[in-house]
Amino acid sequence: RDHLYLFSSLHPRDPLSPPTMISPLTRVRRLFESRSVSIPVWRDALRAFPPAPTLTTQTRPVQLVYPEDRLRRLIMRDLPMLRQDVVRLSDEAAVQALRVNVLVARQKHLMTSEAMSEEEARRRVCAEFVREAEKRD
Repeated sequence: RDHLYLFSSLHPRDPLSPPTMISPLTRVRRLFESRSVSIPVWRDALRAFPPAPTLTTQTRPVQLVYPEDRLRRLIMRDLPMLRQDVVRLSDEAAVQALRVNVLVARQKHLMTSEAMSEEEARRRVCAEFVREAEKRD
């Protein structure tokens, strides 16, 4: 029954104990010592040149944030009717033509070509959108 402990994450005598981590090298060493397996040729080389320890860190993944994401969020805050747009993400042309993406592109254009501030460009883009929507209705 003790040999099951080598391959199990739980201790055989206490099934409620938390899992224990046993490195593969420790498992192999225990098998050699118990003479359950014969010593392989590579053991001496592994002892002479052990593998480098692997360091794991508990860091969070880096969040990818693009300037367009912020512009998009602010435009959608100002124009909540844009949240109703539905698009198939596999259709790249439809994603580009999404109304909020068109407005973000227009805002970026105004910010670069006419040297407007982000706030001024957003106000102008939102006002133009509202005027065009009122004309259609």
